[in-house]
Amino acid sequence: MVMPNGERVKKALPPYVPWRTFVNFLNVLKQAMPSRIDPSVMPSMSGGMRSYLMGALRFMRLIDEAGVPSEELRSLVQADADSRRAQYRELFERTYSFLGESGIDIAQTTPDQLNNGFQEAGATGDTVAKCRSFFVALAKEAGAELSPYLKRMSRERRTTKRRSPRKGTKPMRPSQPANGNRYDQSLAEPSAKDVLIDILDPDQMTEEEQKAVWTLILYLKKRETADEEQE
Repeated sequence: MVMPNGERVKKALPPYVPWRTFVNFLNVLKQAMPSRIDPSVMPSMSGGMRSYLMGALRFMRLIDEAGVPSEELRSLVQADADSRRAQYRELFERTYSFLGESGIDIAQTTPDQLNNGFQEAGATGDTVAKCRSFFVALAKEAGAELSPYLKRMSRERRTTKRRSPRKGTKPMRPSQPANGNRYDQSLAEPSAKDVLIDILDPDQMTEEEQKAVWTLILYLKKRETADEEQE
């Protein structure tokens, strides 16, 4: 969209942040709700992930354009498991009302039809699949009736396993660049912080365990920042 002054404004997209990242952030806010949600309250996340999460919160109207938390967000954060389910239902219906307006019945739709709905909303490329993933996760938490085609696709994705290397073969290591720089980060092993973020699971961990993991994540983030300042 182009504003009257000629400035181009990026269209808001449906949520495409990883579901676990969204839930983990709700649990972080439970410790203390800030007066404004901005990237500085997400110190353990990469810049891209902060952007995805901020966009999701705005699209779902859990924060306003200035980042001020809505009453719904405050209630969602403090809710127990049973009451949170009912709030998820309201959140789901409001967030994806545009699909119904497009004539998409989520109880009967095919994956391609759902993809088309997200594409019409402005999503492209890999973002479409990410939008669909968040949609399915929120629908399940909300108890919404999903098309069996979407459920089947979700089950197939969960049961797909990465092939293990053949017996007797050694895992490939990233080659050292000719200029002597560090390895390509896309090929390197995940950092300790990334591993901790990945294992953080509010459905399987107690509140004390979650706090312990977050303490380590914040510590590693502080060390990264200190190392960057010294370079």
